[in-house]
Amino acid sequence: MFEDIIAQLESMGVDFEEMPEQNSLSVNVSQMDKTQLIEVLNMVYSMGMTVGQLDESVMMIGNPTPVESEPDLEPVAEEETEEDAAQMAALDEAMSGM
Repeated sequence: MFEDIIAQLESMGVDFEEMPEQNSLSVNVSQMDKTQLIEVLNMVYSMGMTVGQLDESVMMIGNPTPVESEPDLEPVAEEETEEDAAQMAALDEAMSGM
């Protein structure tokens, strides 16, 4: 997932650490100059990644969190009451008269 970013960071001589359990990459910012920092930020955003933390010592790069889909809900079975049965019978009768 971070192969392109890793290759670019290595070519720039920037220290980083992969953190697969957190699905992120930690970049050592303290050894970078401003030009390198801007290049890395532009690269990260152009690849669709996000920066979760950025301070004078570290930059955390990760994929945007996917939007969780709504859980599949099971329909609730309602018990049919006498009133429901009467309404259905009246509806059936009305429909048959059309």
